[in-house]
Amino acid sequence: MERFLHQAQSRLRENKVTNPLLVYRNDGASSRVSKSVALRTYSSGPRGGLEGTAALARSYNLDHVLMMDVGGTTTDVGVVDGCTIDTQHRGQVGEATISFPMSSVHSSGVGGSSIISVRDGKIVIGPRSVGAAPGPACFGLGGKDATITDVKVLLGILDPGTYLNGQMHLDATRSRAVITSTIAEPLGISLEEALLRMEDAYLETMAETFRDLVRPDTTLAAFGGAGPMSACGAAEKAGVKRVLIPRMAAVFSAFGISFSDIGKTYEISVS
Repeated sequence: MERFLHQAQSRLRENKVTNPLLVYRNDGASSRVSKSVALRTYSSGPRGGLEGTAALARSYNLDHVLMMDVGGTTTDVGVVDGCTIDTQHRGQVGEATISFPMSSVHSSGVGGSSIISVRDGKIVIGPRSVGAAPGPACFGLGGKDATITDVKVLLGILDPGTYLNGQMHLDATRSRAVITSTIAEPLGISLEEALLRMEDAYLETMAETFRDLVRPDTTLAAFGGAGPMSACGAAEKAGVKRVLIPRMAAVFSAFGISFSDIGKTYEISVS
């Protein structure tokens, strides 16, 4: 990463770009490459989503907002309470405690490309994912596992002809074949019943990622590529009565980064 950033900085200078290259950090600020610590870049993307969520809270005067950022493989959940981002004084990277503050973001293995399978007679979501390649079966790139994207195509929620503004056609036939062979037939149910059960299991799994954080005044802010299409169903299961979907939902974490200031934190130990 260090080599990549310094090379990018050099290329910008060669092309006479006067603005400095800035690195966004997991404390919500940005800094020059030479003043950025590598550990500060960990989980900086979700922090951008939280900054955007805090901006929404200020704009709409919301007291308690849960961020639900759903990508292909994970759902990231964070809290904005009183327009303040919930932060750990000493952050966590996996099981390790670090010496820097970090926003409290919980990641779960459920996303738009999470594999839906049958185990011990039950429908299970993730944590394995088909990723961007081969992706869901409907992408037509060789995917052999069922995902919520395939379910949404067959339920009519995703339009195969207008996906990605018509640049990518979704193949409902492939989705139907995969769900029939991996879900419907093993459970001995119809395709229609399988679709409903798969969607219900997916929404329940997603609701579990934030159910413990819900308050009576909670608003769920849902974004990311796979967030809006499942937000209302998950919110209903978790007891959230209000859902907010930003217009720039697909790139909202990047949008949130634009709210960052340039900053640097220095610490010394005091006896």
